[in-house]
Amino acid sequence: MQMTIQEIGSIGELLGALAVLVTLIYLASQSRQTRIATQSTLLLSQAEAHARWRTALFSNPELAALLAAANDGVELSRADHIQLSSLYMELFISGAVGSYTGDQGGGPRTETVHLLKLLQLYPSMISEWQEQRPVLEPLAPEFVAEVNLGLERNANEKV
Repeated sequence: MQMTIQEIGSIGELLGALAVLVTLIYLASQSRQTRIATQSTLLLSQAEAHARWRTALFSNPELAALLAAANDGVELSRADHIQLSSLYMELFISGAVGSYTGDQGGGPRTETVHLLKLLQLYPSMISEWQEQRPVLEPLAPEFVAEVNLGLERNANEKV
């Protein structure tokens, strides 16, 4: 049985279409794996940042005392304010980075809820949030908007 050029061409087209389909499936799989790896890396980075924040407080009694003094309304020196601002900024940036670890169905992200609880525990952090917000907004606009909305809700609940 001899095949015509047209039949051979049809078989070639079928094989080409199958090769394209296999390639698309492979690329979709690779894209998914890359997305998962990126999310895992961001989550790890966020966890490390939180650990650094907690370690800074636990391992440095002076820093913990500084945080307590700020929350008690004690006037801080410029050096103390810079040290505390750096500590807060570390936390804010880790929250902003953590906000990219994935959508949770439109509800508040874990990072937003966590930061709002810390802002309630440490009121001195709120003024620092207001100061640093313009720096954070380009990095994570949705995160900043969620935190601001949470702060407004908290303020309205106190009234």
